[in-house]
Amino acid sequence: MVMPLDVIVPFHRAFRNDMQIIDDAAYKAAAEDGDLAPVVERLRFFSEVLKWHADGEDRLVFPAMDKVAPLVAQGYLHDHHEFDTMTEGLAKITAASSALVAARETAALTAVLRIHLDKEDEYLYPILKERTSFEEQSAIVGGMAAGVPPERNPEFIR
Repeated sequence: MVMPLDVIVPFHRAFRNDMQIIDDAAYKAAAEDGDLAPVVERLRFFSEVLKWHADGEDRLVFPAMDKVAPLVAQGYLHDHHEFDTMTEGLAKITAASSALVAARETAALTAVLRIHLDKEDEYLYPILKERTSFEEQSAIVGGMAAGVPPERNPEFIR
């Protein structure tokens, strides 16, 4: 049976794909022309979307997880705080620094994000799907979707 939380995996796949595109563009800038403009713009939007998603997980997913499997969410919450630090610093670096530094930073973020999302997909969400009702999952997904500013929905969906 398809459950509401099944929608999360495709979002995580999109995050992995976007971050890889950003990382590839940063590497290309470092290896070839040094033009970080496309990287900076894509990273800016990616960081916003990642923040909306992470805030939704912090607000809705992790408290639900604490009810059904106490302490499991703590490591994921720690990762989210680290992502905030990494993406804020990365935006500053790519906007004001060399392409080589930006490429190194995007490579690090890509790896850390991939590991984090893989763990959520393999461990956190399966536990939550197994131990929460359809209605509870619907409330989580609906609450996360509501975290996207309405005026940004077209850009977010694209």
